[in-house]
Amino acid sequence: MSKIRFRPPIRIRLSEFKHDEIGFKVYPDGRQKPMRKFYYAANTTQHRKGVFFFAIEVVPAQSGLSVTSFGPLMLQSGQLPDWLH
Repeated sequence: MSKIRFRPPIRIRLSEFKHDEIGFKVYPDGRQKPMRKFYYAANTTQHRKGVFFFAIEVVPAQSGLSVTSFGPLMLQSGQLPDWLH
């Protein structure tokens, strides 16, 4: 049986707001909610700022606001949009 090796988690430091978008979150059942998406650049233990980004999607909820997605982003090919520079 082979051993599975896990790297330590990436630590995010010194995040910098870069951009936001306004739109709608569409759910599989057809419901829609107004959504705002925020993009941040960050230094991490593995990448300098400008290489690693993360995005957060926020929608209204019964008790205020709710984060519906949060995740890391890295450019795989092509060029960064101007607003990420």
